[in-house]
Order: sequence, then structure tokens, then C-alpha cells
Amino acid sequence: MKFSTIQTTKIYRKILIIFGIITIIIIVLIFYFAFSKTVVYISLNPQEKSTSFNIDVKKELTDQEKSSGNLLVGYILKTTVSGQKTFENPNKGEEVPAQATGTVTIYNNFTKVQPLAATTRLLTPENVLFHIKNRVDVPANSKLENVEIYADLAGSSGNIGPSKFTIPGLSKELQEKIYAESTAPTTGGLKSAKVVTAENISQARVELINDLQTNAKVELEKSSNLKTGDKIFEQAITRVILEEKSTVEPGQEAASFNISMKINAFAVIFNEDDLLNVSLQKLKDELSADQQLKNYDKKDLTYTVENFNFDNQTATLKVKFSASAVPKLSSPIFDRENIVNKDTQEINAYFSNYEQIKSVEIKFSPFWVRRAPSLKDHIEIKIKE
Repeated sequence: MKFSTIQTTKIYRKILIIFGIITIIIIVLIFYFAFSKTVVYISLNPQEKSTSFNIDVKKELTDQEKSSGNLLVGYILKTTVSGQKTFENPNKGEEVPAQATGTVTIYNNFTKVQPLAATTRLLTPENVLFHIKNRVDVPANSKLENVEIYADLAGSSGNIGPSKFTIPGLSKELQEKIYAESTAPTTGGLKSAKVVTAENISQARVELINDLQTNAKVELEKSSNLKTGDKIFEQAITRVILEEKSTVEPGQEAASFNISMKINAFAVIFNEDDLLNVSLQKLKDELSADQQLKNYDKKDLTYTVENFNFDNQTATLKVKFSASAVPKLSSPIFDRENIVNKDTQEINAYFSNYEQIKSVEIKFSPFWVRRAPSLKDHIEIKIKE
């Protein structure tokens, strides 16, 4: 009986120990599921979104047009400005062939005055041909100094040293008595030429047009037809060129050139903040349901005058606008089901699939936990500003 009692006691003890271990495990599991938590901090990488559209500007809007939000109230002013500007040729000079020039002394060892017409030929022993620039009369038994000459052919062949010249137009007998000599080289067979290109003229035109447009803005701002409080924006000015002249053509050599121009400038007057609001709404309408605008800057609003009718006081603007957008917290990207029971590496790998995510910071609790809970309610995703 005593042995049986001891055995029964051992069995009960084992049962109690097992029960205690099970109880501890259950408590640990309950504690784990009840208190384990994961917080994921997300830094977003804003994506640029843009929109473009045309919008009409009218002097007066009906109630229906006002409520549509697709038109702007505005009007058009006009002025005429003119001006001219001199532009330096920015191109580097290139060596191009030119006619070499110099001077000679013509000797007349004959008893009569020798007239020589302009372009009279002078020939060197190397058969390089020159011409006299102007008519001269060489006195008998005398000489004539500093007679200007130029090379027959353009290029470096005309650059020669001091030489003796025969005059092929004279008879053989006279060629021995009447001749020319130079004591200095002829030069200028090659020169540095700065050629004006079509691009140079085009860039100059744009610069002058911009200057005239700036002047036009000043004139328009003085207009008595500009309503109090209204502003004229550079982007809303367009022009019609009435007259234009250039002192050079493309391919022409010139160190500088002049362009003159006369323009009619037209300014479309409207409230730019109203256009910004329309642009914001257009962009929002183009975003998906899980996106929202993050940041925008008024400088990213650009527009040009597409067409206008001054008499009817109507215009159409071509508008472009861009802003940054980020996903909403309700986006499928942030569905907590996607990261349940995942460790740090797996969570980072998941979010790395999305270019909208810049960085991820993960915090598990309690401190020994290394995986996100199996219950998504114990996972929190926060967007870092």
C-alpha cells in the first residue's frame, strides 16, 4: 500500500508539472499575441505628376460658364514697340583665302613718261601674278614709289618676300627698262574671317524680341485701360512682328551686325491664382484614387497664348502644370496583410518594390520579437513627414 501511494504521488506530480508547463506556454502565447506589435515608419519618395490643357479667357462669363470652372475672366491690351540692337559675332575667326597686298617702286629708265592703267599686271620670277591697284604715270628716267598692288589669286600664294616684277603688258625691250621692285613682303593672303551663321541671327532675334517684350510690358502697365489691381504677366504676352531688318545674311562675314524690329504686343490679363486653382483641380482629377498631391510650386505653372482675338477680347492659353504626388495611407501598397509574419529583411524587400517608397524603419516590440505579428491589427504603418 505504501508503494502504491508513492507511485500515485509521482504520477500526480508529473501531471502537475506538465500542466504547469502547458499553462506557462499558453500564458506566453497569450502575452505574445496580446502585446507583440510592429510599427513601420515609411518615408515617401514623391513622384512628379504633370498635366497640360487649354483654357479660354473671356471678358464676360455667363453664370453657367462661371460654375464650370473651365474658363477665366480676362481681357486683352495692345501696344506697339520698336527697337534695334547691335550684336557682336561670337564665332571664332577661321583662316580663309584673301588677296595679298603690298607696295612696289616702279622704275622707268626710258625717255618717255610711262602710263600704267589700273589692274596692270606685275609678274614675279616665280610666276606669281599681281596687279596695280590704281592708274599711275611713271616719269621718264625716274621712279614712282609706294604704288599699291594686289595678288591676282586669293590665298597664301600671294604672301611673298621682296621681289622684282616684270610688266608682261610691255614689249620685251621696254620690260628691261620699265619694271617694279618691292622691299617688303606682301601680306594678307590668309585672314581670320568671322562668319555669321543662321543660328547667330536666330539667337539675336530672340534676344531683341525679349527686350522688346520687356519694353512692351512696361508700356502696357502704363495703359489707362489696365484695371486697378490687375497684373500683366510675362508669360501672357504674345506678339506679332510688323517689321524686321538685319544688316547681314547667314554665311556673311562680319565682326558685328545689327537687327531692328517693330512689333505689336498683346497682353492677356487674368487672375493667375484662378488659373493655378484650375490647374490644381485638373491634376487632382488625373490622379488615381490612392494618390494625393504632396507639394506644388506656382513657378511650375507655365502657359503661353495659343491664340487670341483682340477685337472680341478672347484668348486661349496653353497651360502646363506639375506637382509632386504620394500614395495615400489607404493605398494597397500599405495593406498590412502584405507584411504579417515577416521579418525585417522580408518587410524591406516588400517595400523596395515600390519607387514611391524612399526608406523604411521597422520597430518590433517586445524587444525579443523579430517578426511582425500574425494579426494585422497589431501592425501599424506610419507615414513620416
